[in-house]
Amino acid sequence: MPPEPQLQLTKSRSQAEAIIDRHLEDGRKLVDAQGVSTEAEYQAWRESWERWVKLTAEGLKSAYSNPEPAKEFRDTSRTASIIGGDINTEFEWQREALGRGINTLQSLRERLEYVEAPGDAAEPAPASATEPGEEQIFIVHGHAEDTKEAVGRLLEKTGDHAVVVLHEQPNEGRTLIEKFEDHARASDLAVVLLTADDVGGPAPADSGQPTLLPRGRQNVVFELGFFVGRLGRSRVVVLIDEGVEQPSDFRGVVYISLDDDSWRYKLLQELRGAGLSFDLNKLPT
Repeated sequence: MPPEPQLQLTKSRSQAEAIIDRHLEDGRKLVDAQGVSTEAEYQAWRESWERWVKLTAEGLKSAYSNPEPAKEFRDTSRTASIIGGDINTEFEWQREALGRGINTLQSLRERLEYVEAPGDAAEPAPASATEPGEEQIFIVHGHAEDTKEAVGRLLEKTGDHAVVVLHEQPNEGRTLIEKFEDHARASDLAVVLLTADDVGGPAPADSGQPTLLPRGRQNVVFELGFFVGRLGRSRVVVLIDEGVEQPSDFRGVVYISLDDDSWRYKLLQELRGAGLSFDLNKLPT
């Protein structure tokens, strides 16, 4: 009987870590559930648990050269149905299985440093190191399609980093917020396009008409806050239309005016300052 092939990673070690970390975080949210009081609550939780097991196994299959890690995870996450058991008893049994699956994921993550990854040299880099060019840039945008396309082309032409535009990514059965969270967690820097898509202003004290100012879309402001909290202000760059209201409480974030003819150069300079590699000689003239 021929020996089984050696287990290897099909992705970089940092990408495998990100996959496992994402599913660990989702699993911990499920295991922290306080309990269920109705059949509907139990079924909703069970569906989320089953979906987590399936997606986690698929994530592991995508990261390793053979299905053994995914099988190890599935085996420890299994639980037998309790015939005639009430919903609270089944819930606790399944939450125990969920805990075992989380422990297996944590173990797999700790073992990553011993698994060969693509591009490993004779002296491999630390598991936490990010290979040059592997950084992922998330573009947050509103309705300004031309600006989004111009920024995307600029980043792709001058650098070798993955550029993520959310609506261009497959849904894979996820809700919109789940899809956003997955890609946002895997991103290393955000470029936010705060364009004049909406208008708004404070309500007047009397019955007069409010003063309306150009504003970015609500999803853009929300995602700006998300990335500032996750990555820190130094890894969030905002390109803003002239006259658009700047959201409050985001002092320290870099704002670059899109009306400035040199916005492309300034954007790449900020990204280079954050440690990413871009070739300024490839800037469009």
